Amino acid sequence: NNKGIGPNFTFYGNRDLDTLIDQGTQTFDDNKRKEIYEKAQRLIYEDMPWMYICYGETLMAASKDLPDFDMEAGYAQRFKNIR
Repeated sequence: NNKGIGPNFTFYGNRDLDTLIDQGTQTFDDNKRKEIYEKAQRLIYEDMPWMYICYGETLMAASKDLPDFDMEAGYAQRFKNIR
């Protein structure tokens, strides 16, 4: 279902995971959906389709003149709240 789609760079596929994702998107009960997604996360953890073996350093700087700017841990920064 999800091989090579979106950020699935490893072309990882697991039919059980696909089933859980489908169930999660069709379940309205928050507790049941949480349980389904926890099972999905466990599957991904056990399969370990990728492993980070290195990462680059990121240098960030901001000005106190930008009080509404929150630096995010990820690479993408959100600038829409800056005044």
